Amino acid sequence: MGFLNSRFYLPVRDFDNEDSFGSRMSSSKSGFGDIAGMFRYQFMNQKKGDPFYLSAGIGFTAPTGQHDQGDVGAGAWSIGSELTFTYMHNKHRIYTEFIAAGYDDGSYNHEHYKPGDVFFASFFYGYALSNYIDIGAKSRFMWMDKTENNHVENSNSGFENIYIGPVVAAKFLSHKSWIILSVPFCMRRDVNGYQPTSDWYIDFSFLCMF
Repeated sequence: MGFLNSRFYLPVRDFDNEDSFGSRMSSSKSGFGDIAGMFRYQFMNQKKGDPFYLSAGIGFTAPTGQHDQGDVGAGAWSIGSELTFTYMHNKHRIYTEFIAAGYDDGSYNHEHYKPGDVFFASFFYGYALSNYIDIGAKSRFMWMDKTENNHVENSNSGFENIYIGPVVAAKFLSHKSWIILSVPFCMRRDVNGYQPTSDWYIDFSFLCMF
């Protein structure tokens, strides 16, 4: 059984400029992020006797974010792959997700700009309060390679950050659709050079199974 997972980001972000030595200067920016979609196929189904759910997918990110104005978007298209594991027991749900994506060439201030390739590793624990509401917590490790400006690698780019935050999910339409809201906060920050990074953001997702 395959299913479609479409995500829409609302990253009302608090940016700080931080260097590798921890020096910071407040620089708030906000705006809409990039829209992303993921098409998955499920290989294993726990309801059919498998030990857990296993799915793999391929997806994209569209440069819809306000890159020139607020730097909350990447400014380029990306193609990525995904692998997910899910285990459910009574009212408990454990979910892990691995995503790797590469960006195409984009532009910034009408000049060549290529975002660095990215890797995400996420872990989620959820508890079903009712048949329609789940609550939980999600941690995410984010790695990004250095970007290129006019085909030259930018030393003030690339990072390894860890985010942790609460998650609320609402189930409807016979539990085949989900609305998921999470607010990740940056718990560990390791950046190259001097660059803006996000202290927190809002992640709004819609998931539909078919």
